[in-house]
Order: sequence, then structure tokens, then C-alpha cells
Amino acid sequence: MKGKIAGRMFLVVGLILLILLLAGCGTGMKTAEQATGSAGGDAGRASNAVDQSKVPGMDTALAAVGDPYQPRKVIRNAEMGLEVEELPVASRLIEERVDQLGGLVADASSWGSGKGERRGEMTIRIPSHRFAAFLLELETWGEMKNRRIFTQDVTEEYLDLESRAVNLERQEERLRQILDQAKTVEEILRVERELERVRGEIETIKGKLRYLKDRVDYSTIRLNLWERKPGAVISANNLEGVWGRSVNALINSVNGILAFMGNLTVFLFALFPVAVLLLAAALAGRLVYRRVLPRLRPAERDRGSS
Repeated sequence: MKGKIAGRMFLVVGLILLILLLAGCGTGMKTAEQATGSAGGDAGRASNAVDQSKVPGMDTALAAVGDPYQPRKVIRNAEMGLEVEELPVASRLIEERVDQLGGLVADASSWGSGKGERRGEMTIRIPSHRFAAFLLELETWGEMKNRRIFTQDVTEEYLDLESRAVNLERQEERLRQILDQAKTVEEILRVERELERVRGEIETIKGKLRYLKDRVDYSTIRLNLWERKPGAVISANNLEGVWGRSVNALINSVNGILAFMGNLTVFLFALFPVAVLLLAAALAGRLVYRRVLPRLRPAERDRGSS
């Protein structure tokens, strides 16, 4: 009796173990299938991504809608006023530094006023990656009076022009293929006119792209310069050579007196004949007065008495 009970117990335990084993195998198979399906889906998505990257113009289209890895196209410009000690020296140093940094001075001018004040203006093109550092360096060469920085983001315009250029170049390629297949003169002339129009648009767009690229790659700085007004200070510069200048002044004074005396002597000698004539006339008049008038007076008295 006990042997039968033990046998039944072993049978029940064996059945339970067999059921658990089968359940575990089923779960493992489902997990494997899910993993296989997931891997297949990822492979499919990766394949689609690769296929999309092979589509012509897809990179330009992705950039146009906003590729996070696409660098921004930003134009950076500035206006700055700087007061310096000596304008010519500061201008020369700035030009040399700009040349060292790979930039250029596009325009430069200077002028002075009647009060001795000198001012100048410079238009500087500097590589954009050196823009901020160069502005800080300028502030060390004088006293900054004003500074204004302004930027312009042209990323969207730049990418739009690039996309249009790509599309027009494809259109040009298709037109050339059509031109090769044209048979009549009318077809050839029509295709050539269209090719000329497309080529003109391509050149215009590429010109705009070059202009934007130059504005992005090189920042423009408009710099106003003026000299610092010197303050009132005691200076001994005018005391240099006082003794020599004093002697020269004395000599010049004596020379002036001698020149005056010489001119006076010449004048008197030139006046001598006139003086002699005047003296003779005076003596003659006196003689007439003394001899003629006494004789005339008695005659006048006689007439009066008669």
C-alpha cells in the first residue's frame, strides 16, 4: 500500500516538473522572437535612414529644416570710439596688428582742426573668430568712449540660397540632357534660352552666397580715433637757450638803431638842398623887410597929412 502511494507521488511531482519546464521553454521562445523582431525593426529603420541619406539633395533639405549640427551663419560688426595719446602712432600700430591677424584696413582717413586737434576714422575687416579678442585689445591702446556691437543671423537665407543653387544646377543638368536629344533647330534654341536663364540665376545666387560668406567670415569694425587734449602744465622748454636768444635780441636791437640812424642821415642829406633854398629865401625876405619898409612908411605919412 505504501509503495503505491509513493509511486503516485513521484508521478505527480514528475508531471508538475514537466509542466514547469514546458512553460519556461515557451516563455524563452517568445522572448527570443520579440528580441528578433525588435532587432529586425531597428535594422529596418537603420536601412531606411541609410536609404534616405542616399537620396540626392537630402542633406540640403535636412539643413534647410534645421539641422542641429549645422553651424550658424552670423554676421558680427561693431562701432567703436577710442581716445589715444598720438593719432599717427596709434593708427600705425592698429594697421600692423590688423595685418598680423590676417585682416585688412579697408579705409582710413585723418584730419586736423584749427585748434590743433587731430581725428581719424578707420574701417577694419578682421576674421570673425578673432573679432571679440581684437575688440578687447583695442581697449588697451586708449580710452574707450563708446562701443556698439550688432549681429545678424543669416543662416536661413544662406541655406535657402544653397538649396536654390542645388536645384537650379540639377535643372541645368536635365536641360543639357534634353539639348543633347533635341532634333530640330527650334527645340535647340528653346532649350538654349532656358539654359541661359537658369545659368544666369545660378551665377546671381552664387554671387549672393559669396557676399554672405565674406560678411560672415570677416567682421567689420568702424573705428573713430581722436587725440587726447593735453592739460595745462608748467614747462621749461621755452627756457632753453635763453642767453643765446637774449644776445641775439640785443644785437638785433642795436642793428635796428644803427639802421634807423643811417636812414635818418640819408634823409637829412637828401633834405639839405631844400633847406639851403629855404634859408636863402628867408634871408632875402628879411633883407627886404628891413630896407624897403622903412622908406615906404614916410611916403605914406606925407600922403596922409596932405
